[in-house]
Amino acid sequence: MPPHWSIRAYVPKHVNRDSIVKCFADKSTEFIDVATEQEAVDIEAANKDPFLVFEEDHFIFHNSPEGTVECSYWSRNCITQLAHPNYVGIWNRCTREQDGLKTATNPAVVYFVPTGSSIDPPSEPVEITSVLVYYDIIDLGDFVQTVKRMVSCFQGLFVVAYDNKFKCVEAEDTDNSMDVSVDRIGNFLLKAWNKPEYIRKCAKQAHFLKEHGLKRLPDGQFRLKDYLGNEVVDGERFRLTRDINSYHSYYADENRHDEEPNYSGMDMSDGFLMMYPGDDSIFTSETIDDIVYLKFDNEYLYCQEGSDFEIELTPELPEKEERLHLQHNGTALILARWDMSGYAIEDWLDHRGYINFEYSDSRWKWVDPLDLHLVKL
Repeated sequence: MPPHWSIRAYVPKHVNRDSIVKCFADKSTEFIDVATEQEAVDIEAANKDPFLVFEEDHFIFHNSPEGTVECSYWSRNCITQLAHPNYVGIWNRCTREQDGLKTATNPAVVYFVPTGSSIDPPSEPVEITSVLVYYDIIDLGDFVQTVKRMVSCFQGLFVVAYDNKFKCVEAEDTDNSMDVSVDRIGNFLLKAWNKPEYIRKCAKQAHFLKEHGLKRLPDGQFRLKDYLGNEVVDGERFRLTRDINSYHSYYADENRHDEEPNYSGMDMSDGFLMMYPGDDSIFTSETIDDIVYLKFDNEYLYCQEGSDFEIELTPELPEKEERLHLQHNGTALILARWDMSGYAIEDWLDHRGYINFEYSDSRWKWVDPLDLHLVKL
């Protein structure tokens, strides 16, 4: 939910609030008991702010972008967020009509949370809606059956909250799971949506980094290689790409390209590293004093100390603390900061991938790194 945002929900006396599905929006909702819906409407008569009125099998959203609409409880978390003035412009994109009720475009993800906990709502994109089920003990088999009974919810995966983090679990194979930090769960769910192999991939990467870490080899031992394992010599031209179809589509349905490219490439034309679908820059490398540097247009890629953790260009040889650490993870290339924890990650917005570094030791272990394919020309 947006900070400092709350909404009023009126509960007529014929409605059993305990029978209504719970959601994270409960923490930002002021529940008010009334005799009837009309009493709630009368109380709010002089007010143009959004408010809710609960009924037994649906709730009524007053002063919504469409006026007064009847909504599904399974989508209450998303719709409550959309009541915020900042989200009015995406109401139509994030909602749809189903069985006479307004619902979220995507089905709700089920979060299992400890009974009596006061867990803070995670950072979720508004496209992800969720419902809560409270538990006394963690029983993944029982959780799977609960999700199956909640047929209006997303059936591909669920989330278990414990010890101030979240475990994302594939419903069909509970061994396929991944612990994700509170501040990354929303973006993780966007990528894992309908792609359980993404959970498996991230878990494998987390295990690799836990076992091997981002440890720099002694000077002179690192060899830059392409995705086929062939060594790259200084001055040899190459591209840095990523297969985006193996993750998810980055295109909104109403703004699709005629043909989606099957890869995204690293681009330095704006002076800092970004990712564009179907486009890329040409890079080279240079080895100086046994240290391998990436170059673009005869300038060095580096991360300026004190910057916003972006990868930029400099004509001068980077200082030690501003160098990029290069490491191979199987056939992929990972970028990190020199002698520091954290590695380059991607965040997508408006069909662009913004590349920066994780900067918190408590976060980087739970975020999948930007793994690149080096492709020689």
